[in-house]
Amino acid sequence: MRRYFLLVVCHLVLTVLGLLVLALVLWRMPDTARRLPMWAVWWDNYTDGIDGDPPYVQATAAWPLFWRRYNWLAIRNRVHNWSRYVGCVQTTALVANVGVWPSDYHGVAGRVLTAATGEDGQEYFQNYGMWKWPWLSRCVRWRWGWKFRHVTATDPLPAGYIAALVYYFHPFKKFGPRS
Repeated sequence: MRRYFLLVVCHLVLTVLGLLVLALVLWRMPDTARRLPMWAVWWDNYTDGIDGDPPYVQATAAWPLFWRRYNWLAIRNRVHNWSRYVGCVQTTALVANVGVWPSDYHGVAGRVLTAATGEDGQEYFQNYGMWKWPWLSRCVRWRWGWKFRHVTATDPLPAGYIAALVYYFHPFKKFGPRS
């Protein structure tokens, strides 16, 4: 638990620093660039680069390039490479998966606690849940610990699954089927 909170503090410091660093770096980046300079690698996105994945690029096509990139790197995928290389753990076995797996898209409120053993022998956890506001089509959504995908008896967590450090809180997330 101590390791988790130390990682969260480091992530928060890098996230706040990234708000300024990314604004300065992206302001000077050429339109043709696909990666940040090496000295800013912790804020880059190893998987999708500085422009984002195809659905994100399509959804934000009308945005100015600077704001699309800034939103992708500073807001949606904060400190992505640092999280990938420092905050991830490789699991060997699922220990527990208790509760109702929530889904904001399908309108299922609930909470699930997941635990898995890492290759280092330590136990890693996830607390993921949603609570629907009674008078709104919105919910409170949280996730903290290490991010595990939806696990069921027929679709277990595979050995070697990579779980990333996560802490997330959204007080008014959309809840229910999208139109």
